[in-house]
Amino acid sequence: MKHQAAIQARPLPNRLADRGRALLPGLLAALLSVALPAALLSMAGCQGASFDFGGGVGGSGLVWGPMGDEPSCDDLLVDQVCFDSSTAVVTVNGEPASIDDLEPGMVLAVEGELNEAGDAGTAAVVDYNSLLTGTIEGEPDLANAALQVLGDTLLLDKESRLVGFALSAGSAGLHVEVSGLVDAGGMIRVTRIARRPGVSTELTTAGTLHLLDAGAQTFRVRGLEIDYSSAIISGTGASPANGLLVRVTLAGAPSSGSAVATRIRLVEPLRDRLANQSVVLKGLVTSLQPDLKSLVLDRAHSVRIGKDTEFVGSRADELAVDQRLRVKGRITDSKSILALVVEKLPDALPYEVSPAPLP
Repeated sequence: MKHQAAIQARPLPNRLADRGRALLPGLLAALLSVALPAALLSMAGCQGASFDFGGGVGGSGLVWGPMGDEPSCDDLLVDQVCFDSSTAVVTVNGEPASIDDLEPGMVLAVEGELNEAGDAGTAAVVDYNSLLTGTIEGEPDLANAALQVLGDTLLLDKESRLVGFALSAGSAGLHVEVSGLVDAGGMIRVTRIARRPGVSTELTTAGTLHLLDAGAQTFRVRGLEIDYSSAIISGTGASPANGLLVRVTLAGAPSSGSAVATRIRLVEPLRDRLANQSVVLKGLVTSLQPDLKSLVLDRAHSVRIGKDTEFVGSRADELAVDQRLRVKGRITDSKSILALVVEKLPDALPYEVSPAPLP
């Protein structure tokens, strides 16, 4: 990675490591709320943010979005915010890691301090959780750059990062780890998909828990029905509830749209933990109220539009489902995100499948 030369893994002071352990639950909630969806495990160490409605997003806060690798940032770039990550505590799929374990395209949650413009900061905790881990099911749809993993439909575009393989008819059966954003139809717009090295059989999915049936001991994550009757459950309340964020380890591949869970981790949504924190989010509009006063990003982040919200690249009446947006704002006491700036981003260009080599 571009930033590896500038940042090396190093032992952390005890006080910083302790702070990181306290912050991890909240960070998983933020990433999992994507989609990462898919992410995060305790923001208890955060004490609020300074927030300037005149145009600034400074103070303590969280940035959620794909990791970039532009030359303008020689450290950690997440959704156009360049972080100094030299003292950050890093976790990957819930395990301690280093900054060198992160790769462009991974959807990250970064907690730290932001400057007033919201384009630079110092990272305290960086967390990554994959949205899916599983096997590519059947031959990909090359014409539409689409494939299936654990029953989810994955869509590639020109910004998708493919690591360790090229999309082809021969991709069927590869074991992959997926990071991405969720669209209005519940499909995953891939930001990164990487082939897992060696022989790997781990199957995981992450997202928002819904359609809970406590009697049958089932719930859904996107379109997949999860049987949790024999699962080991940890996290918030240790009891499933609609709206919680979950990371699920599966006993085997789904069958007829259902799968059995062996382990489940429950996390409160980001908005329930981070009142008065600044946020910078990148995502897809998955629902939009007719009065244009609120929208939802990635089926997880509820955003309110206020009278002072500034629009960049479009007007409020031009908002539409599945548009790509960047939102700068804060989480209010009412547990919603109040947008300060809503920026319409260009649509991603189609993914170009490489032609098969001549025999």
